[in-house]
Amino acid sequence: MTRLLFVAPGVAPPLTEGRKLFVTELAELLRQRGIEVEVLNGGNAAGIRAIARSLRDLQRRIGTVDRVTAVFAFPYGTYTGLRAHANRFLVSRVTSMCETAGVFSRPVFYSCAGLSFEEFCARYRPGFAVGRSGDGMAALCLGTSRELPQWSPLDSAPAKLLFLCGYQTASRAALRNVLYQRGLIDALRAGSALAAAGASLTIAIPFLRDPGMRRRVSSLVDRLCPELRITMVDSGSPINLLANHDVFLFPYRAEHAVFIPTSLLEAMQIGIPTLAADQACYRSLTRGATAAGCRLHPAGDWRALADQFTRMKQEYASVVSGARTSAAIARITWTLSRSADELLAAIPALSR
Repeated sequence: MTRLLFVAPGVAPPLTEGRKLFVTELAELLRQRGIEVEVLNGGNAAGIRAIARSLRDLQRRIGTVDRVTAVFAFPYGTYTGLRAHANRFLVSRVTSMCETAGVFSRPVFYSCAGLSFEEFCARYRPGFAVGRSGDGMAALCLGTSRELPQWSPLDSAPAKLLFLCGYQTASRAALRNVLYQRGLIDALRAGSALAAAGASLTIAIPFLRDPGMRRRVSSLVDRLCPELRITMVDSGSPINLLANHDVFLFPYRAEHAVFIPTSLLEAMQIGIPTLAADQACYRSLTRGATAAGCRLHPAGDWRALADQFTRMKQEYASVVSGARTSAAIARITWTLSRSADELLAAIPALSR
């Protein structure tokens, strides 16, 4: 029997982050194919402790009588500060332990923040990078096992915009990330222009259940865009939220070496028109055959964001039609089944 180990520290409930969802859904799909998959997540520990426990569990399992076919390591996505050292340690130790045991292994990078793509490839090859290939890095498809509905227009012109983020922890650091990495600040700075164009904005983030976080966001809204009608949501299905809006807003500011956001992928597979910041890490999704319903603006440029929305409104019928066409392509291109095929094809023992 094919036996795989996924070394994935921190992949434990709540399963709202893209990396956690990708690892757990990929493991389940492989199990449905008759492959034995165990996720070594470090239990309930976090950070360095989760990495240490995952490596301890790998050491115990890799030397058992039941032969391990392959090991895939799924590092965290941040490559600055202490997390960078922890990730390098994780990848290095998994590689050396597997080499000693004679077991094939590869790191799989769901995302990588803090390095240029060239630096990333030079440091971590050979491996897999979600949605992007380079020197020694094979592109791995991102997919989801969830059944997605087909989006239908609510009106003949766009009015309801959705900003969506899965952050759970109520902290000042989390709010800074939402504002200056996820780009909510640009949506708010564009708010007066969006309001003048007839738009409203839903901000959907789990941490808004915290009264203090809600007050901070409200204060920013009052200061930057008091004219814009804002609805704040702290719970609910992202799929249902997408279904009840006209445009998905994704003004992502952070430039990552590797990252295909799950929310952006699902929005484009559902077929809702999308307005996104133009970032190299996810251009395999936002340009080309899957991008007819996606409009791009330079990251961090709130004026361009507002201008693009105005153009979308003027051309909404063609944008909706393009989104529907490209959604059909995205659904058959970006699949979890393809992700599984690409991983299995790399294992020498299975490709002989």
